[in-house]
Amino acid sequence: MDRLAQPGPRGGCSAKGFQLPRQQQTTNCHFQETEQAAVDYDNLLFKLHKAKPRKQTPPWGVPAEVWQLLLANKDSQIALDLQSLCHHIRATASTPHVWHHSMTAQIPKYNGESGPSSMRLINELDPIGCAWFAALWMNATPGTFYFAHAAPGHRREQAILQQRLLGWRLATAGLSFVMTKIRLKRWMM
Repeated sequence: MDRLAQPGPRGGCSAKGFQLPRQQQTTNCHFQETEQAAVDYDNLLFKLHKAKPRKQTPPWGVPAEVWQLLLANKDSQIALDLQSLCHHIRATASTPHVWHHSMTAQIPKYNGESGPSSMRLINELDPIGCAWFAALWMNATPGTFYFAHAAPGHRREQAILQQRLLGWRLATAGLSFVMTKIRLKRWMM
């Protein structure tokens, strides 16, 4: 905490330490949930340490750099509490509701346009919630379809060609269909 309370770029936060009362918690976790919660905690730490520095957080959030400092000691109380939270999430199959909310910051594009196309929206998300969900997606294997895939380098034109091919197949099969393409940038003006 002394490091955070230093003036200027070395700290810049008004930090004050406090001690939470230690409570005995009993959970009804199954072995598989407990094992998965331990993996979730390790993946959470991995994603948290890979988080980009100096990102804006909502008022209720704690920056990723502070989380990294707090979790540097694996045996600290905050690390144990975070492990307990991972167990609780697995046991109840629900995450904290505050992780599902974000604040939006509007950044001007300076492109000479007015309205929504003149602003870029940046969502401020809680870093620990972002790390949790990123860790979950890290282990997921999304399904792929034979007729469409999202490979790097594919453009919008390729998606349009896939739609036309699907339309041609439907027409050849004697089925009627409607294909609509809307460019939102022009539609919103």
